This record gives sequence, structure tokens and C-alpha cells, in this order.
Amino acid sequence: MAYHYQCIGEWFSEEWEQDEIEQQNTMWTELNKASHYGNIIFRKIYNLYHLNYFKHRIDSFALSGTFAQECLKTAIRFFAVMQDYPNSNIFQNTLNEQFDQEDGIIRAEQYISFIADNEGVLYENIERAVNDEFNECCEMQQPAVFRIYDKENNPSQAGLDFEYRIFPLINDLCTLLNQIP
Repeated sequence: MAYHYQCIGEWFSEEWEQDEIEQQNTMWTELNKASHYGNIIFRKIYNLYHLNYFKHRIDSFALSGTFAQECLKTAIRFFAVMQDYPNSNIFQNTLNEQFDQEDGIIRAEQYISFIADNEGVLYENIERAVNDEFNECCEMQQPAVFRIYDKENNPSQAGLDFEYRIFPLINDLCTLLNQIP
């Protein structure tokens, strides 16, 4: 998504007409806000401090309504996946090195990402850009496990259990984020 935000920013600065100043100001405000909050979330996601204290935060979470209960349930499920698969990541069974940009394949890192907001002029432009790009593709990369059976290789017992648990959780998280009061 960062690529699309960057392209939209360049488009704002280069191609907008002067008579569209109010809409341009709105877009710049939304773009700056998205960049600011995106940087904050990025630092939080990749800071091990937050993962190390995840259980403590779950245990000390104060419920204040139905939405908070749903958030807590989702957090508990994420924590369980983190405990069951401590060394896993969402891209572990995607073979990104096999695909070139021109292959017409939507790569996992293209469709596994978050957007800053799902309303506003910026969102409409990002949505259009992503849909236009994906419409030119004929295939979507899915997590897969490849096993080679021969005398020299011992077959791996790895499966897609992690992916079968994490993708529905991400979907639940997206639903919750869209329901924030």
C-alpha cells in the first residue's frame, strides 16, 4: 500500500489544477494523516516490546461494552496463534521470488496490507488504483506448501495450519476496525 500512497502523493503535487484547491487540501490532509498514523502503527507492530507484553495487556484490559468484548476475544485468539506458532509469519508459505512484476500475479504482499481509512477522497483514489492494478492480473498468489519426495530429501511435515488460523483472524480484525464507534 505504501507504493500506492506514494503514487497518489506524487499525483497530487504534479497534476492537480489550481481550481481544485479545496479538494487538493482535503487530499493532502488525508495523505499526511495516513502517513503519520501508518508510521506509528508500523513502529508498534514491529516493536518486540508490544509482543512481549501482549498477554499482560489482555489480562489487564477493562471491558466497557460489546465492542470491547469483541476486541478482547479477537486479541485472545491472536495471542493463541502467536503462542502456537511463535516463529511463523504470514508470508512464510508464499514464494515471492518466483514471480516477476510482469507475470500478472497479485503477490501476497500486495493484498495483505492495511489502509489508513476506508472513507474520504484519498481512500477512493487508493481503492481505484488498487482495483485497476488487480484487474490487470489473472492470478492471485496463495500460501502453498511444496513437498519433494525422493531419496535425498525428507518430506517436511509443515502445513498451512498457521495460515488457516491467521487469515480468518485478520478478516475479523478488519471487521472490528470498520466498526470502531
